[in-house]
Amino acid sequence: MTTRINKEIESANMNFIDILNTIPPENASLTFFAALPCSRPYLNDSSPYQLITLPSRYKKNDSSDMFFRETMNTPSTFPHTLAFIRKEILRSNHLTWENLDREQIGPDIVLLVHLGSGGNGFRDTAHGGVLAALLDETLGCCIESWAIQLHASEQASSATRPRSYTAKLNILYHAPVESPGIIIVHAWFKKREGRKWFLGAKILGGNGRTRAEASALWISERVTVM
Repeated sequence: MTTRINKEIESANMNFIDILNTIPPENASLTFFAALPCSRPYLNDSSPYQLITLPSRYKKNDSSDMFFRETMNTPSTFPHTLAFIRKEILRSNHLTWENLDREQIGPDIVLLVHLGSGGNGFRDTAHGGVLAALLDETLGCCIESWAIQLHASEQASSATRPRSYTAKLNILYHAPVESPGIIIVHAWFKKREGRKWFLGAKILGGNGRTRAEASALWISERVTVM
């Protein structure tokens, strides 16, 4: 399930953080989730999270992210998604934030997902592979957000910074996920060792019960010195 990040956004020439800061979320999804109790901790004025567009759902002029912006963007698969990022990550311009206990503070990325029946395995139950893809995609958003900030001093664009790939994704499924239904995906950055990035994630049901947990290892490309 290797996932490529650092997508080239040909239509706007912006980096990943620019997209998070400037592209508004889909109005239909915002309206849908605003009426649900699960969104209130993230949408209130005192929330430590900023509402963002999940970059893989943003329409681009290339073939990147086709799985999430086309295949999984239908009324029967993921009719609505709404994403959030911790405000401190967008504002950080130093490395001290990297050393905090991210899981205890709260997830770095939160993704609310309205699951349709198009992703079912068993009857009325989301396919485990669909849940794995959601975990991987949210983790990808998490690591890309951190990579932008940790390499900010290099003034590198999304097209020139080393790409990162999923090297390992271990998932423990605690309970079936009903579909149609609402889930919440949390992802957080744990630590970095050279080119290795260690992250964690979980899927919660709309009632807050943990349905799946994941630990992940991502590897950045080697930098070739010319």
